[in-house]
Amino acid sequence: MLGCLIKGAEGLKTFRHLLVKAVWESMSTKTKGTRRAGKPARPTGLTEELAATRRKQREEVERVMGFDDGSHYQILDVDETCSTKCVRTAFRNLARLLHPDKSQIEGTTQAFMRLQDAYEVLTDPTKRREYDLERAGFSVHHSPFYY
Repeated sequence: MLGCLIKGAEGLKTFRHLLVKAVWESMSTKTKGTRRAGKPARPTGLTEELAATRRKQREEVERVMGFDDGSHYQILDVDETCSTKCVRTAFRNLARLLHPDKSQIEGTTQAFMRLQDAYEVLTDPTKRREYDLERAGFSVHHSPFYY
């Protein structure tokens, strides 16, 4: 923009050209430890961060699959008094780990399906109320003829 003010449109064109040239040259210089110009070498094995993520995914799959199908609060790891917003946040955090497209751990699909079921029940006020009543030992009648 400074070149445009000083020399007009031609100055801006020159300034852009010099900027692109400088960036290109900085990317094309070879440095030690790189295979390609300006790009770092790809890691050959699992990085520490990826290994930690896979470890956490495995732990979460085992944790979720360890609960019964009806223990929605434990699956999402939330308190019984938490709000819908809290349930949504917990679901999203766990869904990032347990989504079948993000994890190759065995059992991820089943764990994710349980996670979705828990989320559907705990975010719908009617289903959540019925679920809480069933947990408390009351029977919930779904018959339209029940008064």
